[in-house]
Amino acid sequence: MKRTKNIFAIIGIMLVLIQIVIFIRLEARSRMFEQNCYLVTVGMPLNEARKIMGDLDFQYWTQDEQSAEIIIYPFNGENLYYLSYPSSFGASEEAKIYFDPNTLLVTEVFYGE
Repeated sequence: MKRTKNIFAIIGIMLVLIQIVIFIRLEARSRMFEQNCYLVTVGMPLNEARKIMGDLDFQYWTQDEQSAEIIIYPFNGENLYYLSYPSSFGASEEAKIYFDPNTLLVTEVFYGE
């Protein structure tokens, strides 16, 4: 009985440690996106902005949890298009790169809070 409890305790500790490592990795990636966002300027091509952000490194093997998600938001009768990047822990809002869908040029950069 004691051996079973010890095994479950060890499994529980290992699972907690795995979750901590996953959290730290996601947090580092989110902070990278926030720092790289300051290098993006209005008027640059969207593909170049995504290279600067580091988003293209993850787009082929992850979903929006670890890379940008394209959001289409209706606003005043028009649609706003932007890339929404994962925010770091405790941030109130994520970094966003607004773009024109016709020209694929960056129109606005929101650095997050």
